[in-house]
Amino acid sequence: MKTLKTLVACSVLLSSVVALAQDSQPTYSRYRTNWYIGFGLGGGGAIEDVDGSVVEEFRGGVSFMFKVGGVLSPEWLLGYEVGAVGVFQEIAGQEYQYTIQHHNCVVTWFPLADQGLFLKAGVGLAARSFHLKDTPTQDRKFITGFNTQLGIGVEFQLTRSFNLGVEVNSSVSALEDERIVNDAYGMLTFSWY
Repeated sequence: MKTLKTLVACSVLLSSVVALAQDSQPTYSRYRTNWYIGFGLGGGGAIEDVDGSVVEEFRGGVSFMFKVGGVLSPEWLLGYEVGAVGVFQEIAGQEYQYTIQHHNCVVTWFPLADQGLFLKAGVGLAARSFHLKDTPTQDRKFITGFNTQLGIGVEFQLTRSFNLGVEVNSSVSALEDERIVNDAYGMLTFSWY
């Protein structure tokens, strides 16, 4: 019974502190200039298949994204995104580095102009590399192809022009060697409008 009372008291206290903190923070109307720039960091993985059979699976990778573009309206953004998922994986006693890169034209839609929820879609180019970890840069081979991307996320406006966000993206890349790469990654994003 004492534990329950303590839990209720802590819940009431925490709720009060959160309410006071929300009241003391300045509120900004959703603000965007006519351009944006940002980046994201997170994690992800990829699955490769050839003729419908999974040939490679990579998990626990690091993801990075850089974006820049124009604000068409309070609800619509159009821009360029470059992103990558990279994984180090040991196969047969040797350490390999796997990377899938995306270079996309991306449309982002904020269905509620004054809120941070967004959906995005993009198309562009993809490049994949898979090599021994210590391979010199000039000896690394890339397989290229086309890419489609879908994403969903939310941004929280912390200052008039700075937003902190969370997003999840999924991409499908069709490469020139008839390999299909499905990758997914989640990340924390930092955006300026």
